[in-house]
Amino acid sequence: MSDRLMEYFNKQPRIGTLSTANKEGRVDSAVFGSPRMIDKKTVVMALGEGRTLEYLQENPHAVFLIMEPGASIMD
Repeated sequence: MSDRLMEYFNKQPRIGTLSTANKEGRVDSAVFGSPRMIDKKTVVMALGEGRTLEYLQENPHAVFLIMEPGASIMD
């Protein structure tokens, strides 16, 4: 990962969704505003005892989508 990606990932304000799937393929998507990339290989986020943590333990593949506010919905 590049320094530029790390800077973009940590930029505020922003909100993101973490999408995961369990071993049977059931999908979960959760909203997170606080994840931080502390180095080029590590993202830190708080997870409770819910589906997101459970699914990550079964299947480590996930997608984090970052959304930034804009002047309009298309910005």
